[in-house]
Amino acid sequence: MDMKKYWRILSVFCSILGVFISFYSSRCQLGLTYDSYDYLASAKSFTEKGILLTQHDTSHVIRTPLFSIILSSFGNNVLFLSKIFQLICLFITLNIFIKLGTRYISYFFLKVVYIFILTVGTPLYHIHHFLWSEALFLALLAGILFLFVEISENKALENNKSLYIFLLVVLSTLLTLQKNTGVIFIVVLGIIFFVAHPSLWTNVLLFSFLSLFCWIIWTIGTLWINTEGVHPVLVDFDTSLWQRQNILGYIDVISRWFIPSIIPFPIRFIFMLLLVLGLSFSFLKNFEHKQTIFSLWIMILFYLSVMQLTEKVDFEEVQRYAAIIFPLFILVLFILMDKVIFIDGKSIFKYLLVFLLINWLLYSGLRTYKNVAFWSERSCENVENS
Repeated sequence: MDMKKYWRILSVFCSILGVFISFYSSRCQLGLTYDSYDYLASAKSFTEKGILLTQHDTSHVIRTPLFSIILSSFGNNVLFLSKIFQLICLFITLNIFIKLGTRYISYFFLKVVYIFILTVGTPLYHIHHFLWSEALFLALLAGILFLFVEISENKALENNKSLYIFLLVVLSTLLTLQKNTGVIFIVVLGIIFFVAHPSLWTNVLLFSFLSLFCWIIWTIGTLWINTEGVHPVLVDFDTSLWQRQNILGYIDVISRWFIPSIIPFPIRFIFMLLLVLGLSFSFLKNFEHKQTIFSLWIMILFYLSVMQLTEKVDFEEVQRYAAIIFPLFILVLFILMDKVIFIDGKSIFKYLLVFLLINWLLYSGLRTYKNVAFWSERSCENVENS
């Protein structure tokens, strides 16, 4: 069998498997939180009154409008159709990230482990179990990253590049209207395009302006409505940086992707420090597609850095926000392992890495099994008690 066909089949299979796992986690109903009820209320008010209101009949300006408007189109079947919609988003996300991984990772073993690590990743099922905006956001981000890679590297697209750039602007616009944090990724994209093609600065500026235009209009509207005269996302911006930062929370959450939470936090802190430093220093070596992979790594670091400058959030919120970069983080990690360790590394490091990856895959699978079983049971209990 042609290997490209083999990877396509495996990609579709694992994407469908992921959909079934997510479906089971919310087999009775999507999980509903405070934010979920606000989205449902704003969707209902948009249908009835043409405005976005929270469950307390206050303006829903703290959220961008796209998700509420989409929910409003689902009518009386909003919960069921939302579940189907989020399953479609998960399929798109998995399929694109698996495709990107098989494109850049050379070694068969690493490709297979990457695909299954992604498929059983707990953060993905966490944000797709609940009625949150992250599911669509991640699907849009996956589409943007795919277009970015195609525009940057596929020379066969020279005649159709304008179409791809148009699609990139459309998805970028939707991304910023889905969540305010979408602006972070679009700004980084603009900077990357400018650095790569400084002579085309007018085109880069036009891309950035068009991608952010609708978000800018919406933000001006929120400032007009908000009596405090500041964007709701920046309500804590007048406090000290130390009071706003969530860095320890992000380290806690992201380290759990790799290591069980029973391991003391100081050990997990040191692990994350070494991991980030190791990934960053990997770019000192020359390897194929280095510029593109470095751009993806910069997106991750820039996103995490900016998220320290907004507001203090609790552990549950950090889990949601960190899950957005989970597939991107895993993608960069496996590509660098492939390019730096497996190609030039000594055999002893390769064997050690194989052992660690197998254990990581088992840990990820068991972690997801435990959480999905809990969410599934809880979703049915909530329906019975409602």
